[in-house]
Amino acid sequence: MKKSILKKLTTTALLIIAVVTVVEFQKFMKRRAEACVGGVCTLPAENAGAIVGPQNVPMFLSPSGAEEQPLPELIDFGAGKCANCKMMNIVLEELGAEYAGRLSIRFVDVWEDEEKGKAYSIRMIPTQVFLDAEGNELFRHEGFMPKTDILKKWAELGVEL
Repeated sequence: MKKSILKKLTTTALLIIAVVTVVEFQKFMKRRAEACVGGVCTLPAENAGAIVGPQNVPMFLSPSGAEEQPLPELIDFGAGKCANCKMMNIVLEELGAEYAGRLSIRFVDVWEDEEKGKAYSIRMIPTQVFLDAEGNELFRHEGFMPKTDILKKWAELGVEL
């Protein structure tokens, strides 16, 4: 008899802990971002200087050096051991093969190069940052983004590939 009561109490306690955890996480995420409209997010005032959204961002040259003609660029910030990041790598490889010479695609492992992640105010991985040919941020997306959605977004941004 005591074992069944203890089992019910344990189950109830775990359920309460799970609910409280989810609620607190949602509160944390809500406090962290004041507003996200159309993929552009701003951070609370206490994080001034780490604004997320369209902005001029530092350019990091690809290992091959500067390209002859500037291209629009898609930078994917992730990590080699992240499951969603691995799925994004497949999408990036396809895009790179299909749009070579028309679109520059780069992957930045933020676990290996934290400074680049900080320079772009990366909050979660994977994050895709869409830049025009001059290096101005046009859009960013957090999480996995399918190839079709990436191509639609470029079209919405007025970039012909």
